[in-house]
Amino acid sequence: HHSITKQPPQPQPQEKVTDNHKTTTKIDFLFVDHDKDLYLSDLQHLEQTGWIRAGTYVAADNVIFAQIDNYREYVQTLAQKGIVQTRLEEAQIEYCEPEQQQQQQQDTTSRHNNSLEDNIFRDGIEFTIYEKDPSN
Repeated sequence: HHSITKQPPQPQPQEKVTDNHKTTTKIDFLFVDHDKDLYLSDLQHLEQTGWIRAGTYVAADNVIFAQIDNYREYVQTLAQKGIVQTRLEEAQIEYCEPEQQQQQQQDTTSRHNNSLEDNIFRDGIEFTIYEKDPSN
């Protein structure tokens, strides 16, 4: 009687997003909702390491409320170069009370200026689609 022992396949180590080498793996969809100061630098790092390429969809949350202007300016620059299509989907900040939202909407309709109070609950998600690989 012969016994054959077959070893299970060994798991391959996953590539780490923080590795500085180029990857052959592409991110299909990236939802960005972490440290607001890192949105732009993390996106650029993923571009440089090849994780973000043509066909990648990126949704960056809270870009209005958190005033992440450098991120929005960067993706607008990529859009002007024909690398991405990007659009802002405006919304209310997700954690405010419905009564506050209703009051804010009533206040907005009763006056037509751009005071800070009008923008307290304003927020948005920047949706970006990479049509070309970003230049590295």
